[in-house]
Amino acid sequence: MKKIILMALSAIALSLGAIPAKAQSVPGVQIIYIYQYSDIVDYPQIPSIYRNPSSQTLARAQDEIRKTPAIRQLLERRNIPFNRVNAVKTALNGGKVVYVD
Repeated sequence: MKKIILMALSAIALSLGAIPAKAQSVPGVQIIYIYQYSDIVDYPQIPSIYRNPSSQTLARAQDEIRKTPAIRQLLERRNIPFNRVNAVKTALNGGKVVYVD
């Protein structure tokens, strides 16, 4: 009987999200290739500050790459040179969106 109660309590705790912080999923990194949005219909989907970045936007992107190991690892895995990154922004879910030229 004790076992059944313990299993039921464990199931309830898991369903309520009582999972240790390290076991929860980490927000991911998404890469958006700007050249794929070159069609006149798709072009407005990419904000102009990411299509034609200023030197400050490029500097912030490079700084974000240096500070965030997940971005560096993903770029290296996909063989994307760091200098092709136009911008990095934080999504609403805490993940990163990387705009690549």
